[in-house]
Amino acid sequence: MNRPRRPGSLPRHLLSRGFSLGLGVLSAPFLPALARSRWFRCLPERLVRTTPPTAADLIHVLGGAREQPHLRVDHGVSLFQRGLAPRLLLTGTGFGIDWAERNSRRARELGVPDHALLADASPRSTRGEARFLSALARRENLRSVMVVTEAFHAERATRLFERAVRGTGIRILSCPADLAAFPPPGWWQDLQTRSLLLGEAARLLLARATGDA
Repeated sequence: MNRPRRPGSLPRHLLSRGFSLGLGVLSAPFLPALARSRWFRCLPERLVRTTPPTAADLIHVLGGAREQPHLRVDHGVSLFQRGLAPRLLLTGTGFGIDWAERNSRRARELGVPDHALLADASPRSTRGEARFLSALARRENLRSVMVVTEAFHAERATRLFERAVRGTGIRILSCPADLAAFPPPGWWQDLQTRSLLLGEAARLLLARATGDA
């Protein structure tokens, strides 16, 4: 029996890699026409949100990675080592990977002391990570949090986090890990990149329509 879907929650199949790949494949015959459209070429810009890094109470590195498994945590550690926050929160489990544990190990290798690390593998989605952060922030009276993910994911992630802390006065700072290299030139010509960005764009549009972000 199918469980009832929570109001505003995205259908599970729209979060899958197969959904994104399907969009990438189905769009292939239309690429010559799409590539002439400035709206299509500039699509990645709508997926990004960034805040100039400033001092915060916590740096939250989200689980997951596209191609470079250490991309997010390395960026989070660099922000920590710049003295922008006293602690690093690492969360998430997905596709059989305990990102919280993996990223904690990487952070220690890069010199982050144990007393500055928080890790929890229980969240299994960006929404779950946002809810976890909201509970932690309320419990510990945090006022500002730097959220580290990848550029393609930054707008939707930031919306989810802002929704989770709405009414608390907690400030969410979006600090994507790969901003300088995003998007790659001619991103629509590569199936993997095209699938990733079209899938994320579809999720963002649906999230806005359903009130999920």
